[in-house]
Amino acid sequence: MFAAPFDFDVRSGSGLTVQAGGVPLVRGAWFQYYAPGWTAGYYSSGRETQKVMRVDADTVNLEFASADGRARGTQTYHRDGDRLIVDYRFEWTGDEPARVELGVGQIWAPAFQAGAILAGGAATRPATAQSYPPEGIEARRYGTSAKQFGLSAPAAKIDVATDRPLVLFDARGYDQPWAEGRSLLWLGVQDLVVEKDKPATLRVEWRIQPGQPLAAKPISLKLAAQPVPNALTPVPERPVLIPKPSKDQLNWEKTLPLTGNWAFPVGRFRGFAEFETALKRRFRIPVTAGPPVDIDGGTAKLGLKPGGYRIIVTPTKISVIGQEDEGLRYGLHRLAQLAFVKDGQLHLPTGLLLDQPVREFRGVHLFVGPEANAFQKRLWERVLFPLGFNKVVLQCERTDWESTPGIRTAGTMNRKDLARLFAMYRAMNVEPIPLIQSFGHMEWLFANGKNLDFALNPAVPYTIDPRKPETQALLKKLWAEAAALLKPSRFHFGLDEVAMRGLPENPSLVTQMWETHLPFLGGIARSHQAGMMLWGDQALAPGEGPDASLGDDRDNAARRRKAIPKGAEITDWHYKADPRFSNFTRVLQLWKSEGFRPIASTWY
Repeated sequence: MFAAPFDFDVRSGSGLTVQAGGVPLVRGAWFQYYAPGWTAGYYSSGRETQKVMRVDADTVNLEFASADGRARGTQTYHRDGDRLIVDYRFEWTGDEPARVELGVGQIWAPAFQAGAILAGGAATRPATAQSYPPEGIEARRYGTSAKQFGLSAPAAKIDVATDRPLVLFDARGYDQPWAEGRSLLWLGVQDLVVEKDKPATLRVEWRIQPGQPLAAKPISLKLAAQPVPNALTPVPERPVLIPKPSKDQLNWEKTLPLTGNWAFPVGRFRGFAEFETALKRRFRIPVTAGPPVDIDGGTAKLGLKPGGYRIIVTPTKISVIGQEDEGLRYGLHRLAQLAFVKDGQLHLPTGLLLDQPVREFRGVHLFVGPEANAFQKRLWERVLFPLGFNKVVLQCERTDWESTPGIRTAGTMNRKDLARLFAMYRAMNVEPIPLIQSFGHMEWLFANGKNLDFALNPAVPYTIDPRKPETQALLKKLWAEAAALLKPSRFHFGLDEVAMRGLPENPSLVTQMWETHLPFLGGIARSHQAGMMLWGDQALAPGEGPDASLGDDRDNAARRRKAIPKGAEITDWHYKADPRFSNFTRVLQLWKSEGFRPIASTWY
């Protein structure tokens, strides 16, 4: 019997790991199903659970299936001498088109820092770390797509052969949760086509040869301690809990030390990687520094509202249960928020914490642009989702819509990137809502001097004339394009400050146009089975709200409210910071009494 030249393991959620001669070489693998153009996500191995079965010392089988049964498949890992042969099978039973992104291996970059990388037999650049543009992977790639890759260094040598071209790129500093804070090279397939009842297959053969161990040499260093200017050290105080939980029975004196040694009594659960990433954003976690900490998570009928969860921490274990998947994710982010430093070690308070949302709609208003995807991803993962937000109104008129050619500027967003942004939010269980200004604030439509024939005042192009048939045809076409690309359940038409520029002081004219336009826009929303949303300032008279009441007078404001289709959601925005909440609730009550669904909207 000869010892295998390398060790390997396969785990649910984290995938394949390989090490040789004590050196980690592959530190994970994952895959996900998605709609073409990233307009929707169907399944993610990092968030779902797979069934892993070790057949013998050299063979591991993995099976997976999505909750709705549309995505399913198998993976077989078999070690044969210095080879690891992996066979993938991806099945799809849905009627919608689907693609698979498969990372066959996250290669540990430091193992090959002093070596060479080949793609398709051709030498590429060294594996040393570099800086890259914030978007895309083109600058990060090692060579072109190829069916063969080779990585060699004193630590080990890896050769990879496949029956489909793979991509290898440097993921150090890449803005994805799986890459954050890790030194990885990503190897995989980015756009594997999988069709209904036509499985996609892939075979990957790894040949792994450990390097020669280096002889140990004694080294003596004399180090002098130097103070680090502006160093940040953990504050040994309990964290402030935002939002305030429904029930807080935590004991901050009796705690559970976090050792970095996690144990999963009922198996690794979906969402654990997200918790671990959130924790690592705040603290540097030791690999192992003490006894194992049992942690389990899942969903159950807790009798809470959607998004609710329960956290129980004892001196030896952690349990996080969500009312459903959304609640589990909120609970895991809250768990990461509870961690604090005590006596130089990371701890969690023990006890019970129970929370559930007070409001169903918990949203923010953001703008899109060329840098939106990377920025908003960080914003939501690090700030907004942990705070419990679940909706985002994305003002996206400045997109390269096919309906509005010739108006691209430096701030215009690509359609495919916008679709990816919507898919990203849906993967987070956050509802994205498009906002396209459709009356005033129309500078976007008149960019580059275009479309002035739609302007109410071409000399000051700010408001469109909604009475023109050409205007209505354009808006129908634009919103139909947005509906097909983004598939939203709500349309936000904007409609704030419509008479701010370029119009005469004529409240009656604004009201007449409003009475024509609002039923028309409501019809657009209904034709796409979407709800209608709009800002409320143009239909509030001075004195009916604390500010942002631009309805001119009570008669015109009442006529404008009457023209809004009943049941529309009114995002009732106000600038004023007033501790007397009654000044705001009376406006919300006005909207509600007239058959609308108001949403209190502060402005920051």
